[in-house]
Amino acid sequence: MVTSEELEPYLLRERKIFKKYPQAKSDMTEAKGALIDNPTLGDVYPGLAIEAVRKIRVGIKALKMPPRSALRFYYFYAVEKKKIVYIHLLKKGKPQQENKVIKEVKKALKEIIKELKSKTEDVT
Repeated sequence: MVTSEELEPYLLRERKIFKKYPQAKSDMTEAKGALIDNPTLGDVYPGLAIEAVRKIRVGIKALKMPPRSALRFYYFYAVEKKKIVYIHLLKKGKPQQENKVIKEVKKALKEIIKELKSKTEDVT
């Protein structure tokens, strides 16, 4: 069974986006459910050397916002652990600074790998 975890920066962004777009909650819940069923659902995130970071686009149906112009969330899938870690969430609209997103994802990825390694060492 696949499990999931949301990092604090992700949760902060999610709260901010849901405050502005409360209609997005059901769409995000639906997307996360689909992801649990198929963790490789998202596109591999370009710009990183590791294929475990993926991106999913989510539309906001109630506002008739298609996936290409609504929400994007980035996640890490640890295949061996069967664990999804939500890293970053954003609302597309303003020109996003791609380097900023990559920097945040890389920082979160380092933390995730460190945590997964420490949990593996604790088991052995």
